[in-house]
Amino acid sequence: MKQQVDTPNLMPAPVDDASAIDRASPMRAGHGDDGVMSEPQSLASAERLVALAEREQAQDWAIKAAAMLQRWPRLTLPELLATEGREGYVTRLLQARYALPPAEARRLLRTHRATQPT
Repeated sequence: MKQQVDTPNLMPAPVDDASAIDRASPMRAGHGDDGVMSEPQSLASAERLVALAEREQAQDWAIKAAAMLQRWPRLTLPELLATEGREGYVTRLLQARYALPPAEARRLLRTHRATQPT
């Protein structure tokens, strides 16, 4: 014989008071008190800040790349900018253009970076 299992009623109780419905409504976000509904605005603000930081970082790297060109004229600005300042890529460029062993290219790059203003 099967046992009958009582399942709880998951439906909210009916509300007679119209103001109670308004307080429970997700539409209250229009009044600025619902964090979930305001999240897209915060996300957009965060994305703008990230984009600004990336632009500043790219500008900073362009200035540093220009300084590197003065020291190592066999490099080109487009190839330096493409490295985005990553040490391994810049080291390989120095190796290729100046026929340097990896350790020497790395040492020269680190010495150059240490002598540059931040």
